Amino acid sequence: MVKVDGKVTARKARDQGRTGVKVETVHNFVYAVRRPGRPDTVTRVILRRATEVFVFRDRTGVTIWLSRSDRTVTPAKCDTENEPYVHPEFDGEAAGTGPSGRPLDPYDLSQEPEPGKCSTATRI
Repeated sequence: MVKVDGKVTARKARDQGRTGVKVETVHNFVYAVRRPGRPDTVTRVILRRATEVFVFRDRTGVTIWLSRSDRTVTPAKCDTENEPYVHPEFDGEAAGTGPSGRPLDPYDLSQEPEPGKCSTATRI
């Protein structure tokens, strides 16, 4: 089961001389995961996805321009952020590279993760 919570906001904006709409999204996807081969070990993994797009009309039609797309995952190993896969951290595992960012409540959508930093979750 996956639980999702988030928000979408839109506002009038100008970008490079064009008038359009800036749409910002931030959503948390919460997954219950088990350690492979160990069904007795369960943890939650919280993936936050934030995007920003600029939508405008020009002579060819409607254009959607992706301005930003970020993701953070917690609790996950910090030294695998550039890989396409998520590597959850389970209690009792040997830790890799430690967190470098400030602790965050992953459920609080008003808290922005620090770009390029791996943070500790204040609650799971």
